Order: sequence, then structure tokens, then C-alpha cells
Amino acid sequence: MASLQQKAFCVLEFAKTNSVVTVQRAFRRRFGINPPCPTNIRRWFRQFQESGCLCKGKSLGRPRVSAEALRRADHSSKEAYRLCEQDYGTGKEARAQQRSVEPLMNEMKENLGVFYSTDTRTLGLPWE
Repeated sequence: MASLQQKAFCVLEFAKTNSVVTVQRAFRRRFGINPPCPTNIRRWFRQFQESGCLCKGKSLGRPRVSAEALRRADHSSKEAYRLCEQDYGTGKEARAQQRSVEPLMNEMKENLGVFYSTDTRTLGLPWE
């Protein structure tokens, strides 16, 4: 990253010569390091012409979220929760439904030789 002094040197040299290659050669002689790329030299020159300054401008940062967007997100999450409760019931109802399935699964294990993995909720066969 070029210092402010190096940027100013590039802008002044470019104003005198109007040649990026000449600016790069003079930069290498003066500072003894690799010169900035041509795009940066032109951008710094244009920035100096337009604003009169080589300082970095303030960044905008993270965009603010409007109150309306927050309200919509809150409403949609509450609506999704309500629809989920309609489909699957509350926590008590879901646990009761799971308990009613357990005897059936035990019977399948005993009679058919099928096991049921409770951690992944998948059916499998003993020889798999």
C-alpha cells in the first residue's frame, strides 16, 4: 500500500509527463521499491483532480436496516412458527405422538428383525 507521499509523487509526475510508464520508472528510482500499478496511478490522479485530496474517504460501513424491514422479518418469523405449530402441534403434542409410535417400533424390531436408530430416525435392516 502506497503512503500519502508516494501517492502525491505519482500524481505530480503523471501531471508532468502524462505517462504511467514514466511515472513507474521515476517511482522505482526515487523509492527503490516496485511501483504501483497503472490503474492506481490513474485513479489517484483522477481523485486528486475531482476532490483536490488524496486522503481515503470515509467508508459507508454496514448498511442500516430500516424499521420496516425489521417489522417484516419479525412478522414472517412469527407466521412461520404459527404454521409449524399447526402442522406439528405444540411440544407436548409432538412428544405424545412420538410415545405412541415407540410400541410399534419395538414390535417391528422383535418380529421383523428391523432396527430403528433413534438418533437419526432412520429404519435399517440388520444385514446392512
